[in-house]
Amino acid sequence: MADSSNEERLLRTLLGGGSVETVVYNSPVGVGERLRKNLLGSGGAKATPYVYGCSFAQDARPDGGEIRLGFSWVSRDDPHEKEKPPAPGRRFDVSGTLGESGGNYSKLYLRCDLPGDLGPPSGRVLLRARASNTSNSEQKGSEEAMKQHLAFLYLMTQRVTAALGCENKPLQGEPVVKPGKG
Repeated sequence: MADSSNEERLLRTLLGGGSVETVVYNSPVGVGERLRKNLLGSGGAKATPYVYGCSFAQDARPDGGEIRLGFSWVSRDDPHEKEKPPAPGRRFDVSGTLGESGGNYSKLYLRCDLPGDLGPPSGRVLLRARASNTSNSEQKGSEEAMKQHLAFLYLMTQRVTAALGCENKPLQGEPVVKPGKG
């Protein structure tokens, strides 16, 4: 990430400032490849395990927690499959995409229509993006922090949807985060 990017600005705010250490588990292309493989394996009939992209932590506070990004598929019929909603949690509209945040983590649920053999199974699922936040940031549970967390997740998920080749181009432009219903 470039130091002047919106992602970097949001990340520093979420972690409480300072320099950031990044650990990459899979590049966006690698996440996309594993998600495609998982989707073929499930046929779109069930949720798939998370594929982790990266984590971010403050260099100066090694036990200060981290923000970790993961991606998976969930059924369109029940995107919240057996997961507890964030507590205390809120729903948000993030540029037309369903977002949830509970302070310690945020999620986005979006359609990602894939071409070819992946078309039919991608029509039965939603891409679920999740950012956990175990940092000790003092503002973590505030509404403003939840909005920032969702905006950061949206921007980082743009990289994965581009790598996947979502034909419907679900995440375009800068995120606009508004309180949702429900």
